[in-house]
Amino acid sequence: MSTVVPGFGVGGVNLPGFQDWEAAGGPFESLGAFHTTTHSLSTGDVPQRLIVGRTVGDLFGTTGLGAAFGRLYEPSPPGQAQESVVVLTDRFWRNAFGADREVIGRSISVDGEAVTVVGVLPPEEELVRLGRQVDAWGPMAAPLSWMGRGTGFLTAIGRLQPSLGPENAQGPVDAFAEGFIESGVTENGITIEPLQDALVGDVRPLLWALQAAAALLLLVVAINAGNLLLARSLERTDEFAVRTALGAGRGRIVRQILAETTLLALLAGIAGLGVAAGGRVVVLGLIPSLAVFSEAGVLAPRSIAYTFGTALL
Repeated sequence: MSTVVPGFGVGGVNLPGFQDWEAAGGPFESLGAFHTTTHSLSTGDVPQRLIVGRTVGDLFGTTGLGAAFGRLYEPSPPGQAQESVVVLTDRFWRNAFGADREVIGRSISVDGEAVTVVGVLPPEEELVRLGRQVDAWGPMAAPLSWMGRGTGFLTAIGRLQPSLGPENAQGPVDAFAEGFIESGVTENGITIEPLQDALVGDVRPLLWALQAAAALLLLVVAINAGNLLLARSLERTDEFAVRTALGAGRGRIVRQILAETTLLALLAGIAGLGVAAGGRVVVLGLIPSLAVFSEAGVLAPRSIAYTFGTALL
């Protein structure tokens, strides 16, 4: 049986096994894990359900996720947290607290116990939970009797050492896992899977199909634009004849046409970037987890270069 750990990595593991990995380090620069628990939140007359992601290890540090505002809590072993706190997800903060920034430092009642809200995560938090429903995050409580080696209830996320990548990490990871197998603590190996594959999953063929459709649309638009420019040039035959009669050489006329078409292409590229920026905001609003593949607040430089390169061609 293999435990799948996507590089930056993800997989279901048991608590003692995760603690073994965390202590040994090996090919992983850092590790974090979580499971979910369900609670009752009392914020008014009617209690509501609250699903909390209970973390162990450095989950937020591993993913590079920081608080949108407020702060995060310090990593701690299960049941040894120094404070009773939660960090809200962006979605739950907006739905349950009306996006009120004054919620930071407020004490809320969770299962009748006072818990302090110390921060709110950005929408990119969705990449951490990988499709699971989570309303808030908090430290893991003391392990229960059933949380032994036979129960893989944790979702573990690991960041590989800087010298390793998905293409060359499997060997060191196999050697790392073999040490635990030989010591008799487990029979499970570890298989590397890139995080992007874990997030994109079965929709990769659809993304390629959309890319092909976009390329086909681009080809059609380019052909139509070329036909329009050609037709416009034919309509200007008399104009070019007059310019030639007044002494303009062929090279000058060609330079004029190139200048006009280049300006038109640059304006089209700028318009295209405006549409792309607006579309990016809309898509990230619908699927916040995709922000992990994009620099915050900006279009990637290669996207800008591709846009202008295509427009000029």
